[in-house]
Amino acid sequence: MRNQERSERLGLPANILETKKLIEKKYTLKEISDTIKLSEAVISMQIETLIEFEPNIDLSPMIKKENLKLLKERLPGRITYPEIRIAVAKFKADSRIQASTAQRKR
Repeated sequence: MRNQERSERLGLPANILETKKLIEKKYTLKEISDTIKLSEAVISMQIETLIEFEPNIDLSPMIKKENLKLLKERLPGRITYPEIRIAVAKFKADSRIQASTAQRKR
């Protein structure tokens, strides 16, 4: 099943599908924000939702290598780029697990 069909079948809201289309057109975060007239923070939350439904979505235009380099430079030298990626992925996974657990308790 194609990603677009999967997104629609899973019932993603129209505004998130609109963001997805702009991502597929290789828009940057700022360009998406300016086009849709929403803050970059809101767009980033939409992108988080998209990643949950389509983990393989290409987000390379969203990630500025110079920003990753700045982050790397501010961390101790022993921390590598792969470790940064793993830590971010782990944090996201833990956040999803905590949210899921909280929902089940309600």
